[in-house]
Amino acid sequence: MLNYRNEILENLKNDKRNDEFSFIINSNIYKVPLSYALGISRKICQLHLQDPSIKEYYINIDDDNDNNDNNNDNDNFEKLIKGENVERKFLYKIGIILDNEEMINLYKNHNPLSKENVKERIQITREIMKRYSENSNNIINYYKEELEYIGENLEKMKEEIKELTNEEIIYIIKETNIKIEKEEIILNIIKSRLQKNKDNKENKDNKENKNNK
Repeated sequence: MLNYRNEILENLKNDKRNDEFSFIINSNIYKVPLSYALGISRKICQLHLQDPSIKEYYINIDDDNDNNDNNNDNDNFEKLIKGENVERKFLYKIGIILDNEEMINLYKNHNPLSKENVKERIQITREIMKRYSENSNNIINYYKEELEYIGENLEKMKEEIKELTNEEIIYIIKETNIKIEKEEIILNIIKSRLQKNKDNKENKDNKENKNNK
C-alpha cells in the first residue's frame, strides 16, 4: 500500500470557488472541485485547455468485467482522493492514466525494477497507453527504463525478452549498451520469429490452396 498526499491538493479538495468535476471510474461517479481535478491530472489540464467546458472524465481501468477488480478500483480511487493508502499497482495505473508523474515516481521508488516486476510494469504501461493515449505510436517512450533494464540484464531475462514485440527488441538493440555476445540472444529470437512467421504463412497458403481445389 502507498499513500499519495499533496498539501496543495488537500487544500484544493475544499475549494468551493469553482465548478465541480466528475471522475467516472468503472461507472462510479466521484465529484471533486475542478481545481482539484486540474491539480491531480496533467491529462485533465490538457483536455481543459482544449475544451474549457469539460466537466467529467471517464476511466475504465479493467476490461475483463471482473467485478472484484472493479470494486477494488473504485475503493482505491475513493481512498486516493481522501488521501488514504491505496494499492501500489492501482497508484501506478491511475498515475499513467492521469499523467501524474508524482504518482508514477512514488510507485517506482517503492517498487524498484527487478526481474520479478519488469514484465508487469511493461504490460501495465502498454495496456494503459494504448487505451488512453492519443499518441499510442510512441508508447515505448513511457517504459524505456524497463526495456533498458532488460537489455542490461539479458542473460537472466531470456524468457522476458521472448514476450517483447519486434519494435521493443529493436529499441533495446539501438538504445541499450549491450555486448556482442548478448546481441546473439536477441538475434536468435528474431530469427526464430521470422521462421515462425514464414511457417505460418506457408500453412495458411496451403490451406487456401486446398480449399480452392
